[in-house]
Amino acid sequence: MAKRNWTPEQRRTQGEKIRHWKPWQKSTGPRTTAGKQKTRLNALWEKYYDFEQATSAIECHKRAAQEARDNGLKYRYKVKYTNKILN
Repeated sequence: MAKRNWTPEQRRTQGEKIRHWKPWQKSTGPRTTAGKQKTRLNALWEKYYDFEQATSAIECHKRAAQEARDNGLKYRYKVKYTNKILN
């Protein structure tokens, strides 16, 4: 995605809209167990964990996926680094 070049007027207008909209007050974060377990892996995708922690996080992620399937829910997760970590 190309970087947008904002004019000072557009920046001011957008800032006013966001301050009126207040998206930070509407953010709830994950609510389900599966969602909470999934968000725990966000740091993994940014490579903040060491091998042991990453492996543990992936196992946790797999359990969350299985729990979701057992409850008839779909569960998708990133596999970007999974092969590198497990091999």
